[in-house]
Amino acid sequence: MFNNHVTFWRSFFSSPLQELKRTYKLISDLSIEFNRNLNEDHTFLLFSEHELGEVMMGCLGEVMRGCLGEVMRGCLGEVMRGCLGGLADSYLDALERAADGRYKVTLEYPHYHPLMKRCHNPESRRKMETAFHSRCKEVQSE
Repeated sequence: MFNNHVTFWRSFFSSPLQELKRTYKLISDLSIEFNRNLNEDHTFLLFSEHELGEVMMGCLGEVMRGCLGEVMRGCLGEVMRGCLGGLADSYLDALERAADGRYKVTLEYPHYHPLMKRCHNPESRRKMETAFHSRCKEVQSE
């Protein structure tokens, strides 16, 4: 009777155990494929300087108050660029430019996170978030 009992339990647990191993293997394979697809994704969005951050009123007021002489000497572009929605000059300088002068912003983390954190233009953040959460949509649905 003991042999039958052991045999029974072994057969009872072996099937679910094998199924569990197959499920873990499938999850692992799908995870590897998903990460490979994300790494191969080269989607980017194009943004103008205005879309990356609107000129804030505080900066505009400062220009009108104290920098008028400098503005007259031609530094308006630099003053305004310093007011772009919190995005650092180093971030903007690192972005590739399209033929029409707009910035190419990829969906990779070094481009995505600073834009989402520091860009004051809600429409640009919405576009970026929608694209980011739709990465590899066509590939993953096949």
